[in-house]
Amino acid sequence: MSDQPIILPDSPEAARIETVTGWVSRNGRFYGIDEHLARYDGSTHVPCSDCGAPTEKGWTKCADCRAKHEAEREAKRPRQVWDGETPLFHEGSERFIFDGDVDELCEDEEKSFNEMEFVLCEPEYAREIEADDFSDDLPDNDSGMAPEKLTAAIEAFNAAMKGVVLCWRPTDIVAIEKEKTQP
Repeated sequence: MSDQPIILPDSPEAARIETVTGWVSRNGRFYGIDEHLARYDGSTHVPCSDCGAPTEKGWTKCADCRAKHEAEREAKRPRQVWDGETPLFHEGSERFIFDGDVDELCEDEEKSFNEMEFVLCEPEYAREIEADDFSDDLPDNDSGMAPEKLTAAIEAFNAAMKGVVLCWRPTDIVAIEKEKTQP
């Protein structure tokens, strides 16, 4: 048995009342001494980090400063004339565009090619494999070499896959339309 005295819940020794002071947000949440967190929780807006204008909580910049920042970022992006064949990516709709889909999307959006701000895509090629890729599956032997049959199959696979495009990835290069010549 324990050497500690027995204290029942209704005993004055079981608990005492204390007065606690601290910050409570507008939402009724208690934050103790953390005034900043209580004020943030109770607020609906914060100052814009650029201009100081009231900005919805969750954003660091107001809508005007975000638009200005985005326009500056867009202006700095590299641009390249589209060859008419390379797949494009439309960031606004998050769609890859192949061949004839370009004119259709421009018509749907009622914008010109250059207003759409397509980005060029680059191919992702199949990577070559090596016998070492199977080293964990091969038995230990004195030569440390993969069987000749495996080596031949890997070489054949690599030759067959050379130049095979697995998928396309968007780049940061904005595609611009080639100027049309007058007949």
